[in-house]
Amino acid sequence: YLLCEVTFVGDYEHVGAIGGKSNLAKLKNFARLGADTSLTFGQLVSPKLGYVVLVTGFSFRHGISAGDSDAERFIASLGLTPSKASAWKFSIDYTRGRDLTSLAKEDKLVLSIGLRQ
Repeated sequence: YLLCEVTFVGDYEHVGAIGGKSNLAKLKNFARLGADTSLTFGQLVSPKLGYVVLVTGFSFRHGISAGDSDAERFIASLGLTPSKASAWKFSIDYTRGRDLTSLAKEDKLVLSIGLRQ
């Protein structure tokens, strides 16, 4: 199966307490426009093993108010799930860019087991 998604986004943030998120220290309020895109490809490997699923995605936010609130983020995930509608997934995920909420730089590889309800 193949699934392509595009979502246009506008957001407004008010920064209260920044905690450990030093990237937000200079920002009190900010507004942004952007988009989220993803492409998912799934292929049945065998009835017992299930589907191999490859997901790639790119998100960006462009600040339309004062401050450096721009963020771009790329993700790629390769996973195994027993069926298209399965509640669990085992995957290896790669993320690079800036977190869309904390604006922290990311460059990480994660091995995960996902479970949804």
